Parts: sequence; C-alpha cells; structure tokens
Amino acid sequence: MKSIKYILLIICALFLTACIDEPTLVSISVIDIPEKIEIGKFDEADIKLVLSYDNETTETIKLTESLIPEEKLQFLRIEGHHIFPIFYEGLEIILDINMYSNYSYDKNIAVVNQIIEKRSSKEETKTDYEKSEYDIYFYIKRITSSDIVDLFVEVGVETAEGINYYQSDGKKSLDRSVTICSTIKFTNTNEKKVAVNEIEINEKTSEITHIDRIPKKLHIKIFYSVVRNGSYAPKELKYTIDYTGINTNGFEEFEERYIEYIKSNQIAPFNDCLAIKLTRRVVEETDASLKYDEFFFCYLNIQTNKLPTNVKIENVKIEVVGEISNKSKVNTEYFSDYIALFTYEGTLVENIDRLRSVKVNIDYKVEKIYFRILVDLENGEKLNYNYYVLVSKLR
Repeated sequence: MKSIKYILLIICALFLTACIDEPTLVSISVIDIPEKIEIGKFDEADIKLVLSYDNETTETIKLTESLIPEEKLQFLRIEGHHIFPIFYEGLEIILDINMYSNYSYDKNIAVVNQIIEKRSSKEETKTDYEKSEYDIYFYIKRITSSDIVDLFVEVGVETAEGINYYQSDGKKSLDRSVTICSTIKFTNTNEKKVAVNEIEINEKTSEITHIDRIPKKLHIKIFYSVVRNGSYAPKELKYTIDYTGINTNGFEEFEERYIEYIKSNQIAPFNDCLAIKLTRRVVEETDASLKYDEFFFCYLNIQTNKLPTNVKIENVKIEVVGEISNKSKVNTEYFSDYIALFTYEGTLVENIDRLRSVKVNIDYKVEKIYFRILVDLENGEKLNYNYYVLVSKLR
C-alpha cells in the first residue's frame, strides 16, 4: 500500500513539474521584415517572428503563409500596403507588408526576354582562352486592342563591374495587324560590349585581364504610347530579371526525352504545358577549318489543354544548357564546361515561333542538352519540368 502511495506521489510531482516548466507565451515581435516584398516570393522574404515566454526565454520562427488568415492570402498577390493580423497561441500581432509587382506585363503589352550565350573556342579566338558573348532579345506582344507607337527599350545590364545602360535603336509600332515585335535586341560589337566574358592580353607585356561582364540582372524599362481616339497616352513598364546563368543542380536526375520525328522534330512534351522544338545542323566555314553544331530554337508552344481550366501562364523561365564533353577545350579558370545556349523568361501569352540559333564549335562535343523549365500560373500554382535530349538524336 505504501509503495502505491509513493508511486502516486511521484506521478503527481512529475505532473506538477511539467505544468510548472511549461512556459506561457507573453508577446510576439517581428524581425527581418523587408521594406517591400515581390509578389510571388513571400516565402523567400524570410520574415522572422520572435516568441517571448514568461520564463524569459525566446523562440524564433519563420512567418509562413500558413500563419496568415485564409481570407487575407489573396492580398499577397496584390500590389500595395496590406495589413495582416497574425495569430499564434492566443496572441495577435499586426503586420503592415508592402507587396510590389515585378511583372513583365501590364494592361497593354506582355514581354518575354531571351539571352543567348555565344561561346567562341580557342581556335576561334586564336589564343589560349575562349570568349562568351551574351546577346539579349525582346519579344513584345500587344495585348490591347488599341494601337501602340513610339515603343523603345532601355536595359541596365548588371555585371560584376556594375550597371551599364543601353537604349534600343529607333522606335517600333504595334498597330493595325502588327501584334508582336521580336526585332529589339542588344548585341555585342567591337565598339560596344554589352555583356561578355573574355580575356584580354596585352601584346607588349603579355599581361592578362579578365573582363567579367556576365549578366547578373537585367533592369528593364519599356516606354511606349497607347493611341486611343486620336490621343496619345505615354506608358512605362519597369521590371527586373535575375540571370542565374548556369544552374547544374540535379542534372544527373533529369529524365531523357525523345524526339517526335513525325511531329516536326519537337521534343516529346508528355503532360507539359509547353512544347519545344529544337533542331541541329552541322555547318562549316568556307575554308573547312572550323565546324560547328548549330542549334535552332524553333518554337515554344503553349499546350492549353494541359493547363487548369481558364488559368493562364503568368511567367515562364526556360534554361537550355549544353554540356561540353571535351573538357580539354575549356579553360575552367574562367569558363564553365556548360553553355547557356538559350534562356527565356517573361510573360508568355502566345506561342513564340521566331527562330533563333547559336553555333558551337563541334570540337566541344556537346552531347547532351538540358532543359530546366519553371512555369508560374496566375492562380499561384508552380509547374516544373526537367529533362535532357541527346544531341545525336536532334535533326
């Protein structure tokens, strides 16, 4: 009987100790809240809540969408200042969060950007070093019934050396039956190096200078006027694109896709909402001293039947990367053994069938081409497609 009483006393003591040791939340504060948060990237903002307890201990947790009342979630996708009440263990904190858009579209135009890396081999540069040039293109689609005139682009190319600004030549019009412009481009010349990665060698001293102008971000402004009832309304679309370059993470897990030869050589799209056609031909210089694999990005088509009903694409990012098998041709101190052949990013509202191509020295022996595709839908859903194709199967 005594032993039973002792056991009960021990149990009660343990219970009381547990009750006493359980701290009570007394306040909530916030740290690391950004001045503004880009729509669609709330989780990346990494806002922290500090929980203070009555035993003078604290705990830090990340603010996630799960802590926001369901009726307030819609405001994470609306530009401007919004008030969010956050409830946690019976306490409340009020947060004022400024959401901003970084969309490549407005009510009148939708834009898709393209960057092409043009790699020159040591044989082409006639030095011990390669060279990469990055050409930038704009596909601008008119999505209003009104005419658009006086359209031009200003782009700030941010590199390791800073930001240099360039303006497109002339002004374009999207009027009458013209709904898309694909001729706005920023390319490299001897006089104007927009974005390059190259080595300069002093002929007298043989001193080497590495020019690292690989684009990191594009700061884009598109100016135009909308024509309505004879009047001209000036507009400006402003947004920023992060150019991540070459992301090889997970390449070993990408699935192989076959080529549908009976469907004009497009890559088998399966259940993807995007269909892509990539072709190849071997070309050589007139003196046959150099041969190239020339890759053609022929089209990018939306498979509407693979999208949720009445849901549109808000943003796409497509990275097409070629892997160099002949590593001896690469000076890995300054250059990657992958080539970012084509990179697309922006608001895709219509199929793109404007042909672009890039030539790669055949001695590089590019045997695989990887596709990393991210699609943001207007309902907040995100789709990912990762695959590769064998160059030997491209026609």
